[in-house]
Amino acid sequence: MEYLGRQSPSSIEIEISSRAKKLYFNGLFKFPDPIEERICIWLNKGLSIELFDSDVEHSINEQIAHDPDLGVLELKRIDVLLKNPLKKFYMKYHGVIEPTIYPAWGCHGDLYIIRAETLWYPFTVSCRTVFWGLLYGYHDKALILFKIGKLTPVASLDVVSEDNGEIVFGGENIYQPIEFIIGPFKREVYAGDKQLFIYTLNKPSYTSAELYKHLDNVERAYEELYSVKSPHNQYHLVFLKETGGFHAGSMIVLDEKYIKTSKGLTLNLVHEFSHIWWAGKIKLCSPDSTWLMEAIPEYITTRIGGILGILEYTKQVKEVVNKAKSILRSGRYRPPTTIPMPMNEYSESIWRVVGPSIFYEVGGIIGYESLDHILSVFMEESLSSNKPYCLTWKTLRRMLYNLDERVSQILNRYGV
Repeated sequence: MEYLGRQSPSSIEIEISSRAKKLYFNGLFKFPDPIEERICIWLNKGLSIELFDSDVEHSINEQIAHDPDLGVLELKRIDVLLKNPLKKFYMKYHGVIEPTIYPAWGCHGDLYIIRAETLWYPFTVSCRTVFWGLLYGYHDKALILFKIGKLTPVASLDVVSEDNGEIVFGGENIYQPIEFIIGPFKREVYAGDKQLFIYTLNKPSYTSAELYKHLDNVERAYEELYSVKSPHNQYHLVFLKETGGFHAGSMIVLDEKYIKTSKGLTLNLVHEFSHIWWAGKIKLCSPDSTWLMEAIPEYITTRIGGILGILEYTKQVKEVVNKAKSILRSGRYRPPTTIPMPMNEYSESIWRVVGPSIFYEVGGIIGYESLDHILSVFMEESLSSNKPYCLTWKTLRRMLYNLDERVSQILNRYGV
């Protein structure tokens, strides 16, 4: 899987509506430089194109195909052959978005959980990769207009305007593909130094003031430990079941199963907050680097949990390292650098157990303060640019090697 350079739209304007359990999209997509000869539009196989229009002569071929990277996702591939260079196109399409990687994503009755992985819009037009569009795609600006009646939308962008039930989300320098959720939510807004939108399907377990305080404490912990401030002035907290929780832009989704206690709420916020940087502002730019998008957030969660006094740090580290060593001895072990995307429970455990264990053990050698400083350098640098910041495991590994030669023993043991 080779990173092929920017193939994501620089500007996006999409109108989204819903009828009879289907989603309808009208979108205008503009590119920073002319694209020649051919583009490939990858969409969820449950979507159908009604209209594709551009100011250049073209022909279209549509088929169901597997993704070109791992060959595991069944997608709709639209090849557009161009007679002249293309800088923008308009597309009208609709359908029921089917789950791709995880069953929870997609359309489920009145609840639509639309992650980038569902391929709901063309965040890349490369014919050779979907994977890198997912990981590295970014947009200079975007506007998403929701016209969906009684249901409530939330997106990974900021609320720009609301009028007669129509809500516009937008932003600039958007550092990852756009995601959204639609459902019969109750929405609350809490205004502090930053604006907090809260979306719940059931009776909330926490007041809006309590949630704001937890989020503020997490922001302060990041500033204290890593000397970074979040780039967001709005947050959208969404409470759902059986999603595992996830982050996209200013949207943080929390799984109700894991936040029944104040401790659980804080730890989950810390983890999802870390994705603002890791797999957000900081792009992992090689296939052997993608495991860092979970390994480092897991490490950071334990670090901050210990500093806040809600985790027994030494005990937590010991448990995870012992689990990692057990996986290492299992006979099925694969280094995390060989798993560009976990597609089953075992590979997920390598990302989430072996990955952080490597950082716990390295931190035990070079000192956790030194390791935190290295991470903070990347986090600070990623905030200094409007464009995605590219990092590879090779770069990070070299820095760790240079601090203490004993680090190589740990990394060699895990095959990374």
